[in-house]
Parts: sequence; C-alpha cells; structure tokens
Amino acid sequence: MLWLRVFVLMLVLGGVLALGDTASTATPQVVTISVTTVVSDPSVPFASTGGVVCANGTVSTPFVRFDGAQSGRQEQIHVGKHFVCPDGTFDLLLRVTLDFSTANDSGTWSVVSGMGAYALLHGEGTIIGTAIAPFSVIQDEYRGSMHID
Repeated sequence: MLWLRVFVLMLVLGGVLALGDTASTATPQVVTISVTTVVSDPSVPFASTGGVVCANGTVSTPFVRFDGAQSGRQEQIHVGKHFVCPDGTFDLLLRVTLDFSTANDSGTWSVVSGMGAYALLHGEGTIIGTAIAPFSVIQDEYRGSMHID
C-alpha cells in the first residue's frame, strides 16, 4: 500500500510541476524609449532599445489631463501615449510633473494596454523630459522594464 501512496504522490507532484511551467511569466527586460514630442504634431516617431517592443514606430497623445498646479511652480499631469509598431500597438499612462521654470518634466509611466504582439505587455518605469523649445518641443526618455507574458 505504501508504494501506491508514493506513486500517487509522484503523479500529483509531476502534474503540479508541469502546470507550473505553463504559468510562468517572462523575465522583465530593461528598455528605453526616446521620443521628441512636438506639441503641434499629432504623431511623432519614437525609438526603443531592449528588444521587447519594436525598435521604431510612431506615438501619439490621445489625452492630457492637468490635475493641479503647485504654488505656481509646477503642474501635475496625466498623459496618455499610444505607440504604433508594425506588429501591434500599446498604450502607456504617464504621471508627470511639469516644472514651469525650466519646462522640463519628470515622473513615472506604466503599460495600460496592448494589441497584437503586445496584448500581454506589462511594464513600468520613469520618464525624464528636457525642453528643447519650452512648452512646444520636449525630448522624453522613458527608462524601465517590460515583458510579455
């Protein structure tokens, strides 16, 4: 009877291990995305590194929500970004602070959705923006990690 219990236990453990492999997630990869945002342009090019998303594509800004100024020195802003690649699309939510004295921004980003090859995309990171032409052109650098389950 002991051999039967051992046999059943081995079957159960083997099944758990086999299921565990199918439920694993991909290892996050370090990514950077560079975008020169021109406020007057509806869509601008971007470049990325890290190999999780396409190396080049276009990005647009579906929404900008101003959430409040602080002492007339800075503004809290939520920004939606829609990235288009040859193999799919993905959307990021930016939570940034705009500094009125420099027109630079800084904050965080996270993946909120994806389609096509990016349907199971996850990721988050930081964003640093340097004004090229104050309040009309900004060079944004997104740094963080992404993975596709």
